[in-house]
Amino acid sequence: MIRRAYTLNPEFVEKQKISRILDLALRLSRLGELAHKNRDFELYNELGDTYYEVGIFDEAAKAYEQSLALEPDQSKIKIMLALSYANLGQYPKSEKVLRELVQKEPYNFYANYYLGKVLKNGTGETKEGNIYLRMASYLLHHADIKFEKEGERSFLEKDLADELKGEE
Repeated sequence: MIRRAYTLNPEFVEKQKISRILDLALRLSRLGELAHKNRDFELYNELGDTYYEVGIFDEAAKAYEQSLALEPDQSKIKIMLALSYANLGQYPKSEKVLRELVQKEPYNFYANYYLGKVLKNGTGETKEGNIYLRMASYLLHHADIKFEKEGERSFLEKDLADELKGEE
């Protein structure tokens, strides 16, 4: 398992203590076994989140895909799947997931934000990307969005301002 982790993300493995790597390898192994055995979408989500956290995006995408196959109505997991694809350079797949989510949930801040980023910075569709980024900016300032991390709102405000600077 450690050899596989090194193959998938050598930078992460090299920066960690062996105890952290062993703990992670055991956790991923257990989560994978439990998720497969129980066909539990929440365990697949946790597995995907763990892979994502350490930068193993192909395995994260697989776990999120399995979760969505069991429980398709998970907006956050669709966004995580799209981000996994984007991190793998699979922008068309990321775009497809995000477009479907925006179509279903047009006022989803994160779906608009990440679709704008993927279009503008991934596929080079700057004008269309800016449309989604403007919508995200509008939602950021007018919708009641709950952020999980302190400082996330100010980071997003600055990022959106930077992305939209000089576009008009």
